[in-house]
Amino acid sequence: MMKPGSRIDEMYAWTVIDPKDDIEGTPAFDYFGTAMPMMGADIDRATSMRPIAQQVARESGVPVTLKRFTTVEVLETVYP
Repeated sequence: MMKPGSRIDEMYAWTVIDPKDDIEGTPAFDYFGTAMPMMGADIDRATSMRPIAQQVARESGVPVTLKRFTTVEVLETVYP
């Protein structure tokens, strides 16, 4: 769980590779009618999605991989 004042300096994402076109993506799950991508800014959030990742792997027949992304590049800041 992130604490007040925390900043996002890494991201975690569950990924799958589509065997039809070899394109990698992040699966999503239904969260009260909204598609929630399987990613988070802390390892606890990401690992809490492991049961969903197991379900995706079982139903799709392809591996689901947890990745950590650590390079941060600010592309733009939008101000009010």
